Amino acid sequence: MIHVYCIRTDTQNVSVSDLEIQVPSFIGELPATKRDRILHIRPPQGRVNSALGWRLLRYALHDCGYTDFNLSQLCFDANRKPRWPQRNCDFNLSHADTLVACAVTATGRVGIDCERVRPVQAAALLQRILSPGERAPADTDAQTFFRLWTQKEAVIKAEGNGGVWHMSRVQLNDATAYYQDTRWHLYPVVLADGYVAHVASDTSEQCITIRAVAIEQLLSDGGTRDQVSPMV
Repeated sequence: MIHVYCIRTDTQNVSVSDLEIQVPSFIGELPATKRDRILHIRPPQGRVNSALGWRLLRYALHDCGYTDFNLSQLCFDANRKPRWPQRNCDFNLSHADTLVACAVTATGRVGIDCERVRPVQAAALLQRILSPGERAPADTDAQTFFRLWTQKEAVIKAEGNGGVWHMSRVQLNDATAYYQDTRWHLYPVVLADGYVAHVASDTSEQCITIRAVAIEQLLSDGGTRDQVSPMV
């Protein structure tokens, strides 16, 4: 099972400037180098989104039953992918415009990517991300482009070794993808109007749950503490 949590900053009863005041508290448990990197992000929306992502992760893991988790327990590998060595679970973060999302699973590896659908030169950009064996779809509008983009980026993030410049190495095949000698399973998730999002997992037939979170829930604690058994 994969649990997806999301929050919209433009539907909350708080402004971005007010959220920016909370950034230091959202990331206070992170390593100093990571905190410093976030604090230097510009513009403010990006800084807020990054900080909210970490707070959302804390909330999500608590909500899934890992009530002993805090951000100071994270380790970052050579590719800056965060891991929690104390527990057998995987997670991934994504944010775009005013949407922040987090995916958590106790089964296999997981990656998530969300993008706001916006005007782009889709036909030209598709040529940069298609693998040698892939054909460009007949319909090359923005919706199609971001569908393919989020599928490929979710796979790369789940694998944890590479960046968007590796998208042409991801071979898509309907609801699956192949990358780094691994078969990945793709799941579309509807998080907000005007956005496209996909989850990638190396485990088939995953059940996906989606939960929208309010900013008050993140500010109050960071997770529900009445659950004692971590998710399965």
